[in-house]
Amino acid sequence: GVPCSFSFEEPLLVRDFARATHLFFIAQEAAINAAKHAAAGRIDVRLSGSGERFTLSVSDDGSGVNARVLGEHRGTGF
Repeated sequence: GVPCSFSFEEPLLVRDFARATHLFFIAQEAAINAAKHAAAGRIDVRLSGSGERFTLSVSDDGSGVNARVLGEHRGTGF
């Protein structure tokens, strides 16, 4: 139920199926976490790159994470 946008600089072709799948699931998990834990009202996903190098950015307007929480959790999500 959170508005989410996806943007890109130009159409990108991710030739490696595994890489494309990983990018999708990383973006999906980041968006779910923003909606679930940060009370985000908007989520923006951006993909850029060329050749074999890509940058995936997920940002939101949620509450964020404070230093105490970062110190207490050692999961791969941070």
